Amino acid sequence: MTKKNIANIPSDVLRAFWGSDNLTSQQLDTGHVHQTCLIRSKGESYILQSINTNIFQNPRATVENIEKVNEHLSSDVNYLLRVPRLRRDRSNDLVYQSLDGDYWRCM
Repeated sequence: MTKKNIANIPSDVLRAFWGSDNLTSQQLDTGHVHQTCLIRSKGESYILQSINTNIFQNPRATVENIEKVNEHLSSDVNYLLRVPRLRRDRSNDLVYQSLDGDYWRCM
């Protein structure tokens, strides 16, 4: 079994996105599709999600498509809403597959 922290996030997931930084986490129970947590590191806040593969059966393709849409919207000077930026893991991937097989993304 993978060691998990208080928000049930496997420790390898946290290392993949933040290394050994001092982190705090809070489970967010408002989502309907994914397991979602708020992560705080060095004064910054992030959303970390375990992707529901029952709904999104190809999580890598799903997140890559989201990134393409984000890039397009961010480059449109007439688009006035803020576009969330995806955070890459330490291997420069948009999606991390944990040791227990779950897929995770970070914004």
